[in-house]
Amino acid sequence: MHGGALPLSPCLAAARPRHLGQPMHAPSRHALRQGALSPADVAGQHYRRTSAGPLTGRMGERARIFRQSTISRGRAMRAGTAGAGRAAGWKGACAHVARLTLRGLSAWGVAVMLAGPAAAADKVVAQIDWLPSGDKAPFYVGVHEGFFAAEGLEVTVQSGRGSSDALTKVATGAADIASSGLAAVLSAAAKDAMPMRVVYSLYTEAPDSFFVVKGGGIKTLQDLKGKPVAATALSASRVLMPVVLERNGIAIDQIKLQLVDANVLMPMLASGKVEAISSFRTQSPLANSLLRPRGKEVEVLPWSSFGLQTYGTVLVASNKLIEQRPEVLKRFLRAFHKAVLFSLKDPAAAGKAVQKASAEVDPAIATAQFTASMPLIDNAVSRRDGIGALEPGLLKKSWEWVAASEHYPADKVDPEKLVYRGALPDR
Repeated sequence: MHGGALPLSPCLAAARPRHLGQPMHAPSRHALRQGALSPADVAGQHYRRTSAGPLTGRMGERARIFRQSTISRGRAMRAGTAGAGRAAGWKGACAHVARLTLRGLSAWGVAVMLAGPAAAADKVVAQIDWLPSGDKAPFYVGVHEGFFAAEGLEVTVQSGRGSSDALTKVATGAADIASSGLAAVLSAAAKDAMPMRVVYSLYTEAPDSFFVVKGGGIKTLQDLKGKPVAATALSASRVLMPVVLERNGIAIDQIKLQLVDANVLMPMLASGKVEAISSFRTQSPLANSLLRPRGKEVEVLPWSSFGLQTYGTVLVASNKLIEQRPEVLKRFLRAFHKAVLFSLKDPAAAGKAVQKASAEVDPAIATAQFTASMPLIDNAVSRRDGIGALEPGLLKKSWEWVAASEHYPADKVDPEKLVYRGALPDR
């Protein structure tokens, strides 16, 4: 029952639209079969009890007949709308309603009258700050495992060329949400007004690092003096590199810095054209896949081991999305958060989700990349504050690193004014 509405049959109760409080999608059969998620894990977002009892995964598929549009991504797409042939096999009231729905406009009118109009999916463009890889897995898991679809969202994930590129896409309206290094957000805010705000923290520890060849004689940042080092111009790491080097006794002009495209960073290290590259530590499995055939191995020098304390990857949302579609943002973050938790439980499934979206990705490497990112997500800070939280103290420290690196006064930016916490998912 909903208010004073008539009680619905089991079929119509299953088909009831989201705004009346019933689910539009069943959980991924893969997720349940593998034991990765239970109804309790997803806090009742996929399974909700109606007067007819629990809605099963198969009934969830059948209920899609009553939808006027299907979400075109993930498993919801593959489930599709059932045909009349399948409907004929239904029993009891469900068979009766299905036959009437498919064969008679009058019965469809009854269904619409009782269940209300089916809502079209809300479209969201999500911009990642790099190429498709395992450390971006939650975006692809959200699509592939149906978390976004379950929230009534049709999400398009676009690849990028660095944090600055991702922020530009949001600023120009080419994307609604983006992943970015917080350092790039703070640096951009110091230069100009930002038409976006930070809405979620994914990494509570900095992923920035230098990759060098193991056994090549580089053990500390001091060893980089006079050496050729490659970095990507549009990455958040480029913002922090000067101060990280400076606080370890080396000036930025004491290295032979080359700014290159993201695609050529690792090949340059593998071929010996440079002796170090700047990259996220999560990319070490991919780097090793290029170096090992040459008899080499990557050694990672994490900047956090050399004093850096800052948030790493965060999600930003456009002011337009925050102000005009706040419920869409809430639903996106709720689904994204579930995708993060799913990925932490099942990194192999996360790696496969990336490969499903980008055929050239090796799922084993993607799994290793996400596994390398797990300590950046699940650590003492996130266990204290919660995954996704934006704690004022660490925000302030993050800005102080950027201000020192780019020689801004401490009061140039108030990081709290760049944050919107109104859409954070419940914990």
